Amino acid sequence: MTYNENKIGLSIGSLFGFMHLLWVILVTIGLGQRIAVLSHNMHGFQDMHTIGSIGFGTAVVGVISAAVVGYIVGYVAAWLLNRFDK
Repeated sequence: MTYNENKIGLSIGSLFGFMHLLWVILVTIGLGQRIAVLSHNMHGFQDMHTIGSIGFGTAVVGVISAAVVGYIVGYVAAWLLNRFDK
């Protein structure tokens, strides 16, 4: 089986970008801190930080960066699978 590096890269990149966009929306509407505290409590950690507001430029750069990193991760994973899965 051969994996299409570009399609897997785009799929993972889209997923990473969407997840980051969802986080930006949650922080913007004020739910970021509550979700962070809930997540820490569920995993037995003390909450040690505060989620503040996020600027528009920072949000855009973060979403784009997450999508690019996701694409690279997906591309490399598919390439490795194609290379070693013989």
